Amino acid sequence: MNEQGTIYGGVLCALGYIFLAVMSGASKYLQEISGIPAIEITFFSYFFVLLASLPWIFMTGPANLFKSPYIHLVLTRTFLGTLTYYLYFITVDSMPLVTAVTLINTAPFWVALLAAILLGERVGKAALGFIAAGFTGVVMVIGPTSRGMNARSVLLALLVGVLAASVIVCRRSLKDESWQRTVAVYSLLATLLTGIAMAPSFTMPSGWEWIFVACIGACMYAMQALVQLAARYARASTLGPISYASIVASGMIGWLVWGHVPTLLETAGILLIIASGVVILLSEKRRVSAPADNNAG
Repeated sequence: MNEQGTIYGGVLCALGYIFLAVMSGASKYLQEISGIPAIEITFFSYFFVLLASLPWIFMTGPANLFKSPYIHLVLTRTFLGTLTYYLYFITVDSMPLVTAVTLINTAPFWVALLAAILLGERVGKAALGFIAAGFTGVVMVIGPTSRGMNARSVLLALLVGVLAASVIVCRRSLKDESWQRTVAVYSLLATLLTGIAMAPSFTMPSGWEWIFVACIGACMYAMQALVQLAARYARASTLGPISYASIVASGMIGWLVWGHVPTLLETAGILLIIASGVVILLSEKRRVSAPADNNAG
């Protein structure tokens, strides 16, 4: 991969995670203003991704959609990813946007631990030190006052980080599978699952709410597509740290829309989490199979 391709891939990846931040902000605003539940937002997110995947599904043939030696891993990734985004939308509604996105971006720390447990990968003392530093940053972000956050919200955000890490570990075993098949199966089953779950309390969006619903779905697809495309031009170890662009973008959105300005302690904690995560992700350079999209479900 040449230098020009690496730069191009990095730009695509950054744009993808900026779309993630926009999607997060739109979902938070929609839940606050209209009261549309997280399960319904999750449904529409995957529904739009499914619409974008339909051409590939019909070109391949619906009958061949589930014909893969890795289908059990695709199904596992589908379940984990759907649960991740459902809880993600709940989380961003329960605390300041940048705080939620930062806590969820603890995924690289959990990946290192889960990879050691599930895949037998070695975690060195230096990596453990940076993981500890990252969780110190988490404590700083939560802060002594917690900005009205309750323990449930914080634990939920960290749980989303664990689930996102589980998706990443699952993807390592899916490196030989077509990403189009993975996204198609993922979006189809996620749409069905969330559609069934939301049916008893479904409220049809109206008027301006459709604008936000469409924005969330479009951002979901754009994020998935851009990050996948970026992986064609740059190595995963290069793209991984760029995912923290979502924290910066979320901070700007939170300031512009809600007037939230992190305290000095929160800012220091955010920087510590980013720095520790970047070091851990860069250590993945030695692993060719490291994921390019470290928190996309």
